[in-house]
Amino acid sequence: MLYGTTPFKGKNRNATFANILRDEVPFPEGSGAPSVSNLCKSLIRKLLIKDEQRRLGSRAGASDVKTHPFFRTTSWALLRHSKPPMVPHQGRTGIDTINFRNVKESGSVDIGAGSGLRLKNQPFGAVGVPLDSGLATPGAEIADPFEEFNSVTLHHDGDDHNS
Repeated sequence: MLYGTTPFKGKNRNATFANILRDEVPFPEGSGAPSVSNLCKSLIRKLLIKDEQRRLGSRAGASDVKTHPFFRTTSWALLRHSKPPMVPHQGRTGIDTINFRNVKESGSVDIGAGSGLRLKNQPFGAVGVPLDSGLATPGAEIADPFEEFNSVTLHHDGDDHNS
């Protein structure tokens, strides 16, 4: 949320998943990147620890997160009565996206032959996404850690299916 993108973004979905499994959390610096405190970086790193047994929140849930030094000045009991630092603008129609930046929509993935779900804008029968993470080692077979993974993009009544 600080940077407006996932820290593990890859060139495609499988590359992103591979980055999640492999990479440490990067914190961009320089022009255009927000200034992030060391306490904030510590919180984010601890929330994104790969080993779920060591990850912040794995022992006592939200209590672990609330006691991190980043939240030292947060009065949790009074939070619901505080004014938020930014209040979104209300649109005229109630369904506009004035508070959101434009993001390229990703394609939906077929979760099985004959399911009726398919890659968006692709003919029926297109199944899955090829593993193209760029992690292949020449001459070595690497098991696809996402072989059993499927995802679906849901559309709700009122969504524009032609966008």
